[in-house]
Amino acid sequence: MKLFIGVDCGENVKVGFIGSQGILKSLSTILLSSPLERPDRLGQVLVGSIRGVRGEVNVRMKDFHGMGIGVPRRYVTKGTLHAITEQMKRLADIPVYLEDRDLLAEKGESWLKEVVNIIGDPLKDMQSIDLRVIYGAAKLAMDHLLRRDS
Repeated sequence: MKLFIGVDCGENVKVGFIGSQGILKSLSTILLSSPLERPDRLGQVLVGSIRGVRGEVNVRMKDFHGMGIGVPRRYVTKGTLHAITEQMKRLADIPVYLEDRDLLAEKGESWLKEVVNIIGDPLKDMQSIDLRVIYGAAKLAMDHLLRRDS
């Protein structure tokens, strides 16, 4: 099974490991505050946390085919995105993609409706919003991989 990492860097950081068919393998809150205040350390913080969660669910790093990271719009600048992407690629050795978390929430909700069929009414609680961003971030990485392979 191909796995993708979806990361929501909002008020806190949540990480999900999601299969290409939309199966959620793991969902964890890894930080209670956003590491984006120090983007130069984001890669170290995320990769260390992901490796810890990965060990808990018995998944190897080579099982991951890409990572999507949702960040607040104010961090979506060319310089910040490039710096974070390069850090993550160097530390995680998998393709990494960043995008505005609001856009990823829309993409994630669409994927959840299509593949998992679990969202009916508008989402109201924070956990659901985080789940949408995580799915959207994983879908971002998966879409890039599909484009690259075609």
